[in-house]
Amino acid sequence: MGPGETFAAIALAGVAIGLIIAATEVFKHFIAYKEKQLGAQGDQSALEERVRVLERIVTEGRNPLADEIEALRDHRNGAMDAGVPIAFTKERV
Repeated sequence: MGPGETFAAIALAGVAIGLIIAATEVFKHFIAYKEKQLGAQGDQSALEERVRVLERIVTEGRNPLADEIEALRDHRNGAMDAGVPIAFTKERV
């Protein structure tokens, strides 16, 4: 094996190492992209579920929870009107 062949073998090994490193970096970026894409799908599905719940609440008409809240408001307002008025006059002792 002469000096030219040795130089060619070293150059070929260097190119092969460079290609392996480049392929590894491309693969890392591809995996990161896919993970980000899957995370976005998870966020999107959670948002879609929330929208479905909101649509159901809006399209069902009156919500039982809203009816309970209104009943409590009516009860509280009625309780404020009932009872004996308090006199705020000063008495001399």
